[in-house]
Amino acid sequence: MQRNIGRSCGVAFGLMALVSVCGLATAQDAAQPPAQSPAQAGEPALAKVETGTLIFETESVDLGTIIQNEVKPLKFKFKNTGKAPVTIKEVKKSCGCTQAKVVVEGSDKGLEPVEHDQNTWSVIPAGASAVIDAEFDPKGKLGSHSKTITIVSDDAERSQIVLTLTVEVEATVVAEPSVLNFGTVERGGSKALKLTVLGRTPDFAATDATMTLSELFDIRKGETREVDRGGKKLRATEFDITFKAIGKSGRASDLLNVRTNDPREPMKSVTMTFNVQGLLAFEPTQLSLSTARPGDLMTGEILLKHRKDKAFKIVKIEPAQVAAGAAVPEFKLEFEPVDAANTTKWRIKASTAAPTDRPSINVWLRITTDVGGEELVQVRCYGVVRRGQVGAAPTSAPASAPASAPAAADQGSK
Repeated sequence: MQRNIGRSCGVAFGLMALVSVCGLATAQDAAQPPAQSPAQAGEPALAKVETGTLIFETESVDLGTIIQNEVKPLKFKFKNTGKAPVTIKEVKKSCGCTQAKVVVEGSDKGLEPVEHDQNTWSVIPAGASAVIDAEFDPKGKLGSHSKTITIVSDDAERSQIVLTLTVEVEATVVAEPSVLNFGTVERGGSKALKLTVLGRTPDFAATDATMTLSELFDIRKGETREVDRGGKKLRATEFDITFKAIGKSGRASDLLNVRTNDPREPMKSVTMTFNVQGLLAFEPTQLSLSTARPGDLMTGEILLKHRKDKAFKIVKIEPAQVAAGAAVPEFKLEFEPVDAANTTKWRIKASTAAPTDRPSINVWLRITTDVGGEELVQVRCYGVVRRGQVGAAPTSAPASAPASAPAAADQGSK
């Protein structure tokens, strides 16, 4: 029993000691002052950084439809809505046809920074309004266009702002069609086309038309009248133009210059293209040589005929370079009429040894005839060398070609 009493007393003393310790800790905590913030302790707080912000009324402008000679002004208004200045460092334009400058409200001096180290920066004060004063020059730019102006600044939120302008450009004077293509016309024949020249002024008229190759064309100017094009009232002058297929055969072009009474575009130029089909024609259109091993004989033939079945004569044939510096091998060239009694068609034969130093033969055969306007015609002569060992010497040695071919223009009949 005494043992139990002693145990109870020990527990009681332990509880009292614990309560005393807890009470001491609580008293110490209560005596310690609470922690203070930097501001309460007298230390300065970090200041808030003020920034500027550029806000544009619109970032895209549609100029609609304008005339090619009409320089169009446009403006992009904006404001610095922040609490600090914004510096515009650069105004970048996507095309030389667009000009732009920064005009700050209350300032009549426009600044146009290109590179920030080459020009004065434009500073937009806090709360100030400004404008990007721009213009678009449509000269030489028909059709639909989209151009940009990029504003580079120290705006923390948007350091680059892209402004866009769109526009449809129409010609001051319009030619219909824009190109006169007479196509292929047989020598001695002719072909007529119509050209309509339209203007926008109330009294517009095309006065006359000229070209360099005047001997090949006949021109007749018609009346000028009012016409409707897409709901627009225009004035139109018509020309009847006739091409005469005389002179050299082959493809060519000329420029038709139409004069008008519109000072904005006093001359309208139109390209004319044509092809004179000669009286002489090759069948087939290329002389193909037989394939042979290096050193072996390559042969081929072609016909040259008169389209009108008229008698003519071949005077001589010579090989010539296709390109400057190209090799011209020695050829044996023969020609004779298919019918000796009716020389409207000639057979041309060519033979040469297959070269050992290149994979093919590619030359012109230039043919001199007695046909007026086609005294010199030419045809391509081509052959492929078969891969393999060098063959035996050719069975028939070709005749030597002239040391140089005549310096004549390409006038191949087609």
